[in-house]
Amino acid sequence: MKKILQNHNSYIFIITLCLTMICWIFLFVQLISSHLLSPAQKAIPAFQSIANSNFQNTPDKNTVCSLLKTYDSDIRLVSCHKEKNYTDLYFYSPAIQKEKTGNSSRNFNVQAVITKKYIYFGSPFIQYDF
Repeated sequence: MKKILQNHNSYIFIITLCLTMICWIFLFVQLISSHLLSPAQKAIPAFQSIANSNFQNTPDKNTVCSLLKTYDSDIRLVSCHKEKNYTDLYFYSPAIQKEKTGNSSRNFNVQAVITKKYIYFGSPFIQYDF
């Protein structure tokens, strides 16, 4: 009887160990596939080019609008939101909307943030904490 119980316990242990390993393998596969295959929803470091900047002082919204119009003449300013240490500018570009896949409920597809030292551009938006 002891021999049967001992064999039974070893089978249960082996089955439990195998199931645990299979669960760990599924977990790692899920983590890796979700990390590699999912669309990026994290903040992307903004491009900074201090040496090539034509701005001597902090630019206003008209300066940023004219800068963007040199690259896309159809872009238009949708809204502007000024805070103490930064300014949000929201733009709509038909050219970007044409290339974009899927529907968006936003009425803008480009965001610019002006701080004391930098201008950040993002499409459709920037995740930040200034």
